Parts: sequence; C-alpha cells; structure tokens
Amino acid sequence: MELEKSVLINQETENEFDVVQDSLSDPLEKLNSAKRELAAKLRLVIMLKRRLDDVPTQSELIQFERRFSELDAQIQEKLRQTRKFYATYNALLEIKELVLKETSLLNSISSQFQDAMTCASGRVKLIESMKSIEKGIQQVMISLCMNEIK
Repeated sequence: MELEKSVLINQETENEFDVVQDSLSDPLEKLNSAKRELAAKLRLVIMLKRRLDDVPTQSELIQFERRFSELDAQIQEKLRQTRKFYATYNALLEIKELVLKETSLLNSISSQFQDAMTCASGRVKLIESMKSIEKGIQQVMISLCMNEIK
C-alpha cells in the first residue's frame, strides 16, 4: 500500500509537473516569438538608420561644395601655370632659332667680307646681300610683334 501511495503521489507530482510545464511552455513560445519579431524590427531599424547615414546632411553638402570650389581654384591655377610655362618654352624656342640664324648670318658675313673687300663688285654684292638680310629681319620682327599682340 505504501508503494501504491508512493506511486500515486509520484503520478500526481508528474501530472502537476506536466501541467506546470505546459503552462510555462506557452509563455516561453510567446517570449521567443516576441524576441524574433523584435530582432527583425531591430534589423529593419538598423538598415533604415544606415540609409539615413548615407544621405549627406546640409552641412556636409556645403563642405563638399566648398572643397570642390577649392579644387577648382587649384586646377585653374595649375592650368594658368602650365600655359605660362608653354608660352615661355615657345618664346625661348623662337629665341634659340633666331640666335642660331644670327650666328649663321654672322658667319656668312664674316666669310664673305674678306672676299668683298678685294673688289668693287664684291662690295656691291655684299651691300645687296645685307639689304636683303635687313628686309628679312624686319619681316621677322613684324611677325613677332603680331604674335605678342595676340
């Protein structure tokens, strides 16, 4: 009998335990379900927050505009310097060509001078040659002046 009582008490305890467990499992499921829903909503909130952070604010836009203006000014200054360097290079190249022509001309005059001084026809030929050289130099000077005006 005692054994039967013990078994009965044990069964009652198990039944009570099952009832308590059943009554607790329902709220646990609800709690887990609520946690999953909360996690999904938090993921959505974080995603929306990231999207908002990707959109620049008014102060950031002003800062971007200011920086772009600074970069544009730097580029314009570099362009101005580059054009100045090209103009200087081209002017120096023209001067070099003129100096080479002048050297060639002086060498030619020097070689013809001795021959021209020995006879009258040589002197006339030298004078005519000098006049044609003078005309050529004047034309070069006129073209250089025109290039400077442009």
